[in-house]
Amino acid sequence: MISDATVSVPPKSGVTIGVIGAGAAGLACAQHATWRGARVILFDPLGPGGQLTNAGLIDTLPGVEPLNGSDLVARLVGGETAAAVTTQFDTVSSISQANGRFQLVTDGGTVVACDAVVVATGGQLRRAGVVGENELQHRGVSHCATCDGPLFRGRSVVVVGGGDAAADAALELSGYCSQVTMIVRDSGLSAALTLQRRLAGRGNVVVLTNTQLASIDGTDRVRGVTVDDGDGHRSIATDAVFVTVGVHVDARAFGDLLAVADDGRLLVDAALSTSVPGIFAAGMARSGSSDQLAAALGDGVAAAVGALRWLGVGSSVLSTSGAASSSAAASAPSPPSAPSPPMNVSEFADYESFYSATLDQPFADGLPLVPPTAARVQRLIAAAGDDGDRPLGTVPDGSTVTVADATYFAVLAGCRPAHASLAITAIEAFLPGCAQRATLSGDSVHAVVINGPQRIAAGVNGSLGVLGPGWAANATIGRAVNLFASARLPQANPTGFGDPGRYSLCIGEDEEDSPWTPLHAMRGLDPGTSAVTVFTAATYRQVMDRVSRDSVGLVDSLAAFIRGRASAAHLCGDGPLSLLVVVGHQQRGTLASGISKEALGVELFARLTDPDQTSTTPVKVASPDDILIVAAGGMAYPTMWVMPSSLPVPPTVPVRAAHARTG
Repeated sequence: MISDATVSVPPKSGVTIGVIGAGAAGLACAQHATWRGARVILFDPLGPGGQLTNAGLIDTLPGVEPLNGSDLVARLVGGETAAAVTTQFDTVSSISQANGRFQLVTDGGTVVACDAVVVATGGQLRRAGVVGENELQHRGVSHCATCDGPLFRGRSVVVVGGGDAAADAALELSGYCSQVTMIVRDSGLSAALTLQRRLAGRGNVVVLTNTQLASIDGTDRVRGVTVDDGDGHRSIATDAVFVTVGVHVDARAFGDLLAVADDGRLLVDAALSTSVPGIFAAGMARSGSSDQLAAALGDGVAAAVGALRWLGVGSSVLSTSGAASSSAAASAPSPPSAPSPPMNVSEFADYESFYSATLDQPFADGLPLVPPTAARVQRLIAAAGDDGDRPLGTVPDGSTVTVADATYFAVLAGCRPAHASLAITAIEAFLPGCAQRATLSGDSVHAVVINGPQRIAAGVNGSLGVLGPGWAANATIGRAVNLFASARLPQANPTGFGDPGRYSLCIGEDEEDSPWTPLHAMRGLDPGTSAVTVFTAATYRQVMDRVSRDSVGLVDSLAAFIRGRASAAHLCGDGPLSLLVVVGHQQRGTLASGISKEALGVELFARLTDPDQTSTTPVKVASPDDILIVAAGGMAYPTMWVMPSSLPVPPTVPVRAAHARTG
C-alpha cells in the first residue's frame, strides 16, 4: 500500500533529480549532477554499484588505467557526491506528475518528490533457461565469476556464453581454477578480439563451439552439465557453472507513461529525453544504447546535463562564489509588456559599446550581433532587388512591417547579401498568425523550410548535412526570423528543453536527391518557384531510432514517440494538433522505395489515432492532411514538430522574381 508520507529532500541548488538505478549510468549522472550543485535521490534496492560491483578488471575506458569494478564505484560515489546523494534502497514501481513535480512511488510504499527524473535501470542478467539452473542456484550455479569464482579454486568449472562477459569470466576464473570450459552455441566467440587473444594464451581454457547447454546436473550441488554438440548429448563433469549469456533489458514497467521501443527500451531523442519532458533515460535503459561501460558513463553525464537544462539551470547551477544559486527556476521571468524598439546604431560610438548594449536587449540570443547600419541595410535590400518601403504584414500591436524592417534583422543576424531575399521572405512568411505564435511557450521553436532554385543559388544547405555546423545561410536566415520574433512580439524568449526557443532552424528541403514531391509543389506551386514556409511548433524532438530497417518499423517508432510526446498536455494543449515530420537522408533510404510522402502521412495518422494502442493516449490529429512531411538531408534521425491546430496554417510564400539577384 502506498504510504501517505511524501519524502521531499531539500535540494542544494534548488533542484532535485531522481535517478532510478545505481549502475554505471546512474552513478555517472549522480556525480555530474551533484558536481553542478543539484541534489540527487538515488534509487536501487542493492545500493550503489549495480553490475559494476561484481565486475573484475576493467580496461575498456579510454584514457583510464585498468581498475576493478568496485574501485570505479568508489570513485563515482566518493567525496562531494556522497554528501549530496540520498540513497533509497528500494525499487521505483511508478512515476506520476503532480503540482509541477514528479512523484516516484517505490515498492516499499514511499512517495518521493523531485523536479526531474533519469531512468538508468540497466539490465538484468539473462538466465540459460535449462533444467537445473534454478534448482542448483548458489550450489554451484552462479552468474558472477568475481563473486563466487574463488570458492572453486583448483577445481574444474564451466562458463556458458561466448561474448565479452563470458570471456571476462573465463579469464578471471583461469587464474585460480584448474580448468575452464567455455560452452559456445555459435561457431566462434563473439567477444572482442583483444579478449580472444588473451584467452588463447591461457592453457587451462577450453572453448567448445557449436555446443548447446542442455541441462545442469546434480542433486545437492552441481556435478556436471549435459551438452548437445550436434552429434548428440554428452556429459561433462564440472564443479560449477557460470552463466554469462548476456543482459536482458526491459523498461516496460514505465510503459504506461513513457514511449517504449520494440526491444523494451525507452525511446529517447538526441538529448536522452524520453516522451515525457523532464524524464530522461541513460545507459541500457534507452533505445540505441551500445551497452558499453564507457557509453553508459557518458549517457549518465548527458542525462544530467539534459535534466539541468530542462529545469532552466543550464550548466551554471552554482554561482561564481561556489554558493548555490537562488535564482534557478524552470521558467523564464515575465516578459516586458512591450518589446524595445530596434536599436539606432548611430547612438553608439563604436562596436564595443554597441555589443555591450545589445546583451540587454530582448532579442539578444547570446551571440554577437552585426551592427545594422543604414548602409548595410540598403546593401541587402539592393541585393534582393526589393523596395524597402514594401509592406510585408503586421505584428500584434497593429504596426506594419516593411522590407526595410525585415532587412534590419537580417543584418543583425549576419545574413550575407546572397541570403537577403530568402531572409526577407522568411520574415514575411512568419507574419501571418504571429499573434497566435506568440502564445506558445515551453519548447516552441520556428522551422524555416526553403524550396526551389533560390535555395541552391544562395547556398542554403539541403542534401549534405542540413542543420549541420558551419552553414552560414541556414544559420543566419533562421536567426533573422528568431531575432525578429523576439524583438517584435510581446513575449520573452521561451525556455525549456535546451532552451530551443532561443533559435530557429532553417531547413533547405532536399529536392535534388529525394524522390519525394517537395513541400511547395505539394501546396500547388510550380516546382521551379522558390518559396519559404515558416512553422512554429509547440515542441519538437529528434527521434533516435537505430533499430528500424524498414518502413513499418520506422513508422511504428515515429508513432510511438509522437504519441508519448503529444500526451503531455502542458506542451501541446488539449486541442487538435498538426504535425511536421522532417525525415533525414538515412531514413529516406529506408522509406523512399516503398512509401511516398502521402502514404507515410496516412500510415502515421492511422497509428497516431488508433484507440486500441492503450500504452499512450491517441493523438488528436483530425486527418492525414494535418501531417506534413519534409525531406531533409544529412540529419541522422527524423525530427517531429507538434503544432496546435489553433495556429493558422502557415502559408508557403513565393520568393519574388525580383529577388533573383544574389549580390
